[in-house]
Amino acid sequence: MNLGTSYGNPCTFTGRQWDEESGLYYYRARYYSPAVGRFLQIDPIDHKVAQRLFLYVLNNPINFIDPSGLMLEDATVVCDGEGGFEVQLGWAEDEIEPISECVEGHEEYHIEDFEAFMPDACKDSNGCPKEEGTSIPVEDDELLNFMECGGYTEEASCLLDYLMESNLTPEDREQVQDRFEFASLMASGHCGH
Repeated sequence: MNLGTSYGNPCTFTGRQWDEESGLYYYRARYYSPAVGRFLQIDPIDHKVAQRLFLYVLNNPINFIDPSGLMLEDATVVCDGEGGFEVQLGWAEDEIEPISECVEGHEEYHIEDFEAFMPDACKDSNGCPKEEGTSIPVEDDELLNFMECGGYTEEASCLLDYLMESNLTPEDREQVQDRFEFASLMASGHCGH
């Protein structure tokens, strides 16, 4: 089975190398087998969650990227280096304004949650600030669902406001509609509706 391009380019779909000898894609940190339909090694950045051991960008390549195979460039909240929190837009930084603005609002909503429920998450055990850009794990599933319920609800509401405007181009409207449907679905899942 030859999955490379017809003109000899070994890089396909996600821009990773097709190794014809092994029949595998090389993703820098691990190999993907199209015959099995999964990665052959566990994800080195998400080894704690058993159901995610063999995923690529949380099974969501439309919204996330992982160029090195080691880091999901997600929109998230990280430590600001001063003991507080800041938004890291990741993939959303390069999106059209309505999407980047609404995703940023989603993440800013989380800052309020962190300040209320985990105010010292960006400080070490001595009270010193953690390094800027340090990610903040939320290990409590109930708290995570609560936070994502609010974040995705905020994002969907923001996107709906943009959809109500008549000055979006048809292409932008389609992108905003797609993201609105995604945010609404995620809100529904996290809010338990």
